[in-house]
Amino acid sequence: MYDRISNLELEIQWLLEEMQQDIFSEQTWNTIKGLRKDLWQLLKASKRVWHQKSHIKWYLKGDRNMCFFHNVALARRRANFISKISHQGRDLECPSEIKDRNVNHFEGLYGFKPICQLKELNCGLSKLEGHTVVVLEIPFIESEIWEVINSCDGIKASEPDGFNFCFVKRQWSTIKENVMNFVIEFETIGSMAKGVNASFITLIPKCEIPSSLNDYRSINLVGCLYKIISKALALRLRKEIDEVVGINQFAFI
Repeated sequence: MYDRISNLELEIQWLLEEMQQDIFSEQTWNTIKGLRKDLWQLLKASKRVWHQKSHIKWYLKGDRNMCFFHNVALARRRANFISKISHQGRDLECPSEIKDRNVNHFEGLYGFKPICQLKELNCGLSKLEGHTVVVLEIPFIESEIWEVINSCDGIKASEPDGFNFCFVKRQWSTIKENVMNFVIEFETIGSMAKGVNASFITLIPKCEIPSSLNDYRSINLVGCLYKIISKALALRLRKEIDEVVGINQFAFI
């Protein structure tokens, strides 16, 4: 992207100098206007990239100091960089050793573990009534999905390709048919296509100077489609959850 911006700036400058030396050409002027349009689109895209990297709300108030965003993004990168971790009394500084230790640690946390299976559980737990089940299983409509999308922060839940809820909101009229087809497919077969629920694990330090992986809190970064489904189900279930939560129980959704 940045090489393309530099090349466009040089090409525009060269054409402007050429026009100053020769007779005005309508074709050259149209070419310059087209290049300027492309340059403007790339500059806007560049600002969005650094905006997401900086992760600050101040940008929304109108400040567009690119140097400031660069400094914030670089400072965050330095603060989040894991230079070494301690494991079994030994400091691991080699990047490959740190990566292997991270993989082993989280495979132990999130990997499959055999658990006890209960064949019968008669504890007097409340059950959903028949009419409530029918309400929960009613197919989602477009207004429900749009309510979910509109309630999400625009710069959150970015996909690996960079598309986040800001894109979904602005281009809803274009992509809503595809999104609704995805929702209908999920309701029909009860599962998602492989990769839709894939997530990135990021580590948030619990203290100022973390030394081991236990000093980090892990969070999963999910994409837009997965979040749309999960939040739509949660919003619908929230309306009926009182039926199955006893007076002696505490629950949140």
